[in-house]
Amino acid sequence: MANIEFLQINKESFQTIESAKMLWIPYVLETKKNKNEEIVLDQINDNLVRRINIQGLRDSMHFELFYFNSECIGIANFAIDLGGIRGIIEPGYGFIMEFYIVPEKRKHGFGRMFFSHIESVLKADGANALYLTPDLVTGIPFWKALGFENSKKIDPDNHMPIFIKKI
Repeated sequence: MANIEFLQINKESFQTIESAKMLWIPYVLETKKNKNEEIVLDQINDNLVRRINIQGLRDSMHFELFYFNSECIGIANFAIDLGGIRGIIEPGYGFIMEFYIVPEKRKHGFGRMFFSHIESVLKADGANALYLTPDLVTGIPFWKALGFENSKKIDPDNHMPIFIKKI
């Protein structure tokens, strides 16, 4: 039987930080390539360190790794959005900021499994709906298959379409 584990990244754990780096860099490279954005490795590492350092400052903020049979195959950053997006998204939505499954494990149900875990965590944290801004190349078909709908709203920070799912 398969062993599934979701593990919160801990800034005191060398193992979780190294596992996060192994997935974070290819994730950011893939998304930047899909957006035709410049790649600066130092910025990618600095962004990861910042996220790890704020991880866990409140109970409803999560930065997790997904392990299948002891192999780290996914990473996600998600939280309850306490501030919302003024005039666009109300405070209290669950917000999936980052989500990645290694390419060789895609289309085998692992993304759906990881999302199901995230949805359960955010629901337990008090969310009634989730939102995200998916990668325009690889993300939209995946998130639509999980029940997210294009809200026809645009995130003012990243200028990406906002997709929403009620839970």
